[in-house]
Amino acid sequence: MTTHPRSSLVAFFAIIAIAACGNDDGQDTDSPSGPALQESSAETRSVLALTTSYRDWPTFAENPTLKPSPTHNNMHVISYYNDVVGQAMASKTLPLPDGALIVKENWAAPTDAGPMALTIMHKQGADWYWCQVTPDGKVFLDDKGAPLEGKSVTMCTTCHQTNINDGLRTHDLSK
Repeated sequence: MTTHPRSSLVAFFAIIAIAACGNDDGQDTDSPSGPALQESSAETRSVLALTTSYRDWPTFAENPTLKPSPTHNNMHVISYYNDVVGQAMASKTLPLPDGALIVKENWAAPTDAGPMALTIMHKQGADWYWCQVTPDGKVFLDDKGAPLEGKSVTMCTTCHQTNINDGLRTHDLSK
């Protein structure tokens, strides 16, 4: 995937207030005002392996092209879903079954060369697994230095915690 200019990344992370400084525990430090990143966990890497062709997947009818998202810090977003989600939508199955996978691209501007981040939801054992990664698979860290990956990522669960519509906000699965 495409890498992006540092200035765009700095602007993005100034907006979402992610910590700037890494340390000696394996975190990468882009710059004093850039994002803190680390290598993804084995579980996140296995989820990423399932998304290699996500741009061939359908997008939700409500969001077929990039649009600003107030819930994703006004980034321009577009979400893709796999066939498990598509089958559940067709049959109006809630909650979504294991294997459901949604990849949301986060762009600073529609004119950029590509997304700055991917936000991923993967249904595992009736729970969502969350991760926010760079296009090359590094995991972002929150403002406390915690990786944005796992089943209890506060930044994700705070917004998606509702059991209505299985926490999905992009599309109403009951329609």
